[in-house]
Amino acid sequence: MERSKRLPWASFTLVLIVVGCSLLAWKTVGYPLTADSAGSVGARHQWSLQLGQLWRLISAACLHMDAPHLLWNLLPSLPFLVLLERRMSAGQMAALVLLGAVFGHACGAIFSGGTSVGFSPSLFAVIAAFIVTQGERSPQLVRLATIYLGVGLVASLRLEGVDIGSHIGGLGAGVVGGLMLRHGGSAAALLLLTLLPMVAGLPLADEPPQTWDLETHGLLLEISSDFKPSTDTSTRCIVGSTTCLTVKSRRVARRADLAALDGHCFDSQNTRPNARCLLQNPGRVCSMVRRGLYQHSVCLVSKHPKALRRWTHLLRGLTLIPPHDDLEGDAKLIEALRAHRLGETQKARDAYRVAMLRSPDDARLTFLAALLEVDFADNLERALILAERAAALDPKHPDGRALLREIKERLRR
Repeated sequence: MERSKRLPWASFTLVLIVVGCSLLAWKTVGYPLTADSAGSVGARHQWSLQLGQLWRLISAACLHMDAPHLLWNLLPSLPFLVLLERRMSAGQMAALVLLGAVFGHACGAIFSGGTSVGFSPSLFAVIAAFIVTQGERSPQLVRLATIYLGVGLVASLRLEGVDIGSHIGGLGAGVVGGLMLRHGGSAAALLLLTLLPMVAGLPLADEPPQTWDLETHGLLLEISSDFKPSTDTSTRCIVGSTTCLTVKSRRVARRADLAALDGHCFDSQNTRPNARCLLQNPGRVCSMVRRGLYQHSVCLVSKHPKALRRWTHLLRGLTLIPPHDDLEGDAKLIEALRAHRLGETQKARDAYRVAMLRSPDDARLTFLAALLEVDFADNLERALILAERAAALDPKHPDGRALLREIKERLRR
């Protein structure tokens, strides 16, 4: 009787903590919280969990998107919190809340993913534990609690944007916790169970892959986390994290003008860069790709060493596509130029041949055909014939004479 009349200070303290954290978050990043802003104030953020920030499974339960969300979770919770605290102990009630939050949000991360906040996993855990432990003592309240729990689950399934995974996880944690308490379990035992996913690093599901189409760069990236566009069109960052993916591309007139990717990106003869290599420096890991006259670098920059170690997982795929340009004129010449830029030697050679047959007096076409042989085919004899023809068609063209000299010097060597 004395226990039933004592002031439920732990329940009210818990409610004040949740309200205070929600108000502080709204003041810090704005009202209401959004999927983009919530990650920076402690929401259950998928990428942050991948980096080992499992404390977010607890902090997420203290945050809410807006006032209706807060009231919807806390008003039904308070009576059950008070009843459990009076009929058990403050420690057991608090342990149940913590158990529901951790396992609920962990299940939400596995089955729902994304970013989530809310006390609802603990609400479902507390109600489930009340049903399991108080059936004999308060049968009418248990029936009402069961009805409320059923309505809540149906609403979770029907309402859009509800994290059903966390609700079911909280419900399951409440049933297990209630059974433990009913058979003599202590608050310490519940806390040990709560620590299980925190210590073991519960495997959390990844976010679905996304496609980042950089048509002007000629790249198609498949990324596995929620990278958001930034002010720089070539950069995307994970919201609430110092992790960004940056793409830089350059195109030159000659392959010889392309800067070496890195000392580690040369072949055994140290003469020609490989088509692709992986570079790693403190705080940065890059995949370098050379394709024809294009050089691409796709870099992950992060302050988190674990993020850099997950580079091959974050960048699931890198596909090269024809870069978009606005070339106009003869279709066969455009085809030749595009194939030339991409290093597609045979395709460019065939297209130049057709273009030269159509315009045999165009020195530019012959010069480009010679340039193709020098840059990509390494056929210096054929290049010499074409360069001499280009120089004869336009003796005053400085690029043609320079290319002819280069070919002759390389043949002498």
